[in-house]
Amino acid sequence: PEISLFPSKTFYDNRLKDGKGMAKLRFRPWHHSTLLAPYRFFDVEGMHQNAAKGHSLVNIAELSVAMQLYDRLITDCGKYDFRGKVGIITPYKGQLKELKARFSQRYGQAILSAVEFNTTDAFQGRESEVIIFSCVRASTKGIGFLNVVRRMNVGLTRAKCSLWVLGNSQSLVQGEFWRGLIEDAKERNLYTDGDVLSLLRRPLLTE
Repeated sequence: PEISLFPSKTFYDNRLKDGKGMAKLRFRPWHHSTLLAPYRFFDVEGMHQNAAKGHSLVNIAELSVAMQLYDRLITDCGKYDFRGKVGIITPYKGQLKELKARFSQRYGQAILSAVEFNTTDAFQGRESEVIIFSCVRASTKGIGFLNVVRRMNVGLTRAKCSLWVLGNSQSLVQGEFWRGLIEDAKERNLYTDGDVLSLLRRPLLTE
């Protein structure tokens, strides 16, 4: 329900309804942690850069946060089998390539079968227990094809139990619907800014 609230209100005129007892059904051990809540927006400071040959975009700051989120998840809930239950998606192929490379370097090639890395478009029609959504765009010159509402909706509706959105709020507020998402997250106290990496490195289960 925490995940579906904003998409239902924004894209479906509040007609998207949750099944009975869905909050309890979708509860998972990591939800005891404030930072690993069912839904949260992480305001990640940092600028994107062009990938090799300038064909796509990469945001190293978001990549680092995505890796720390995953590390925190498997550390806090070591007994939980996350294989095939985590998806990391991004609109940009340059970011996707870099995510795969850095996760493989840290966790070994087996991570590519344990976690699904994909573009937002390729994930349409699919879902995962946990989705980490890296927006990448961090510019004062617009938000590019992140402004496509369908692409945003797909990214926000792939998660069954937890959705963590990583983005640069100063950039994203240039888009009407992204501005709405950020304002909504702040109102619901599901918005994290500041030194996100340091917060995620805290070993305690509850903040």
